[in-house]
Amino acid sequence: MALVVSVNTKEYEKPQEGVALGVLADVADLGMVDGFYGAKPKVRLTWVIDQKDTEGNFFVISKTYTASMHEKATLYADVKDILGSVPPVPYDIELLIGRVNTLVLKKETATQGKYAGKDFVNIKAFLAARSGDKLVIPADYVREKDGGVYGRARQNNQGNNTQQAPRTPAPQPRTSAPAQQNTKPVAPEVADEDIPF
Repeated sequence: MALVVSVNTKEYEKPQEGVALGVLADVADLGMVDGFYGAKPKVRLTWVIDQKDTEGNFFVISKTYTASMHEKATLYADVKDILGSVPPVPYDIELLIGRVNTLVLKKETATQGKYAGKDFVNIKAFLAARSGDKLVIPADYVREKDGGVYGRARQNNQGNNTQQAPRTPAPQPRTSAPAQQNTKPVAPEVADEDIPF
């Protein structure tokens, strides 16, 4: 029996460039990753944004960083912008999950490497969300550590999920709102007086 393998040429939809509201949905430890300057510890942060594809699913966008909170590191600069203040070091970046920000997205074309000539939409800046802007992590979002790929359970060759999505909603920030269309209900909002300052 022959096993014929081809190149995946599927063209995936991309979000529009410009400004979008995003909620940080996942933080993944990638371990040591080989790169141009040798192996470095890497992490990937993933956001769900308030734009939908033609099938009605929210777009998911991610950014990979060297796992360093040195003041000159990109991760440090982005965490500082996400929080709107200087983060304490060391800092548990999983505390950012559920955080809502305005993201500045820009379409760019890769100029080198195996993706040369391919278009991507990258996050260029993080701004504070406007007062009243709310977005929640969809309740059926599956984190990478739980086997998710871009927020969805992995698929086997027959197109069936190989792992069930978690049954409990993702933790939500105190600014959370009721779930958006095409999502399951989430935990109720926590009142201000229930949060110690």
